[in-house]
Amino acid sequence: MNLNDVRKGYLLVYYKTLGTGIVVALLAALPLGNYVSPAQAQIIAQNTTVEDVADDPTQLIGRTVTLRGATETSDRPYSFILKDEDLFGLIDDAEVLVINLTGGPLPTRPKDDIEFQVTGRVGRFLQNDILEVFGLNLSDPFYDEYEDRPVVFAQSIALSPSPDEIFDSPQSYYSRPVAVKGEVEQVLSNNAFTVEDDEIVDEVLGARDLLVINASGSPALSADQKLVITGTIRPLSIAQLEQEYNIRLDAETREKLGGSNENPVLIADGVYPVNE
Repeated sequence: MNLNDVRKGYLLVYYKTLGTGIVVALLAALPLGNYVSPAQAQIIAQNTTVEDVADDPTQLIGRTVTLRGATETSDRPYSFILKDEDLFGLIDDAEVLVINLTGGPLPTRPKDDIEFQVTGRVGRFLQNDILEVFGLNLSDPFYDEYEDRPVVFAQSIALSPSPDEIFDSPQSYYSRPVAVKGEVEQVLSNNAFTVEDDEIVDEVLGARDLLVINASGSPALSADQKLVITGTIRPLSIAQLEQEYNIRLDAETREKLGGSNENPVLIADGVYPVNE
């Protein structure tokens, strides 16, 4: 059985029954090859972390989760390591192996330190079963240390840049689905607000405000609230946005945001408060 056959069928998730060591296979009705948007993905276990999966996967085996984390460039076509990092991004805090079953390559990142948002089902990594079911020969010694450890079978992988990272290279994100984590800086109207990086270092250095258009107007927001916003990035044109979304920005806000097409705006398809 090859990977294409699997994509036409169902995702097979493995776990070991506690106390018996018997490998059990669960067929989950999760058709592969169907794209899961970042908005759909964010609804799924939105506050689960890489550390949750890596350190105590018992309650998560067989469940579909959405995780965000860093990863290094991988030359392995079907897998990569997703990591939580410490405050300064210097020390890896926790990591989990991800098998890419989306049907496509990893999204291209403008920089290697841009995070990914991954949605998939949690299982146990068992090399022999991966070979038998998915047709993937993972005989590389690299995988030996992950045997019988948690793995996420990814159905969706999206870029998850911070607001400042978007400003660094906005054209790299235009018309691409993203999942942006940030903090509400200012609520401009019921369907427009700005967000900035929520990391202390970025705030000290002067985080830039990213305009977000949320046509649904839901949920109601307040300043300093932490969010994940899913949607697409496009060039900022205040006049076009005011006409298209029936918003009105005062002169001070216009000046602060700028109206240049060199600046980005995030058109949201989902806004999700984050509890930390």
